[in-house]
Amino acid sequence: GEGAVAMAGALAQGALPRLAALYLDCNRIDDVGVAALAESGKRGLRALWGLSLYGNRGITAASLSVVASALREGAFPLLMHLALPEEHFAFVAENALALNLGAATSPAFRAASELMAACLSRGIVINADSF
Repeated sequence: GEGAVAMAGALAQGALPRLAALYLDCNRIDDVGVAALAESGKRGLRALWGLSLYGNRGITAASLSVVASALREGAFPLLMHLALPEEHFAFVAENALALNLGAATSPAFRAASELMAACLSRGIVINADSF
């Protein structure tokens, strides 16, 4: 978490303004780090087209809502690819079917549905591993 927060702070202040792809695979990023990255997507990282969070076991379903909210607020305006930890990608994919059937209302399901809707509205592809 701490490293991701520090990096996100620097990126939000304009470090690497032309950064196009950010691979953060297997870096022990947690929900606090994801929140900081989401915030940096609103203020910096304007050229980012790919963000990979694959393999970060500290990310919970709560982060899905945080990322969805940031995307709806215009974060990462050029983002085309988002790679999630495997368990969250599987959850989003499995719940896409439940969403179509009108089933499941758990908080984790709602978070996955929010992220899926935010990504679909912006044409962002969600991957199960790095893009």
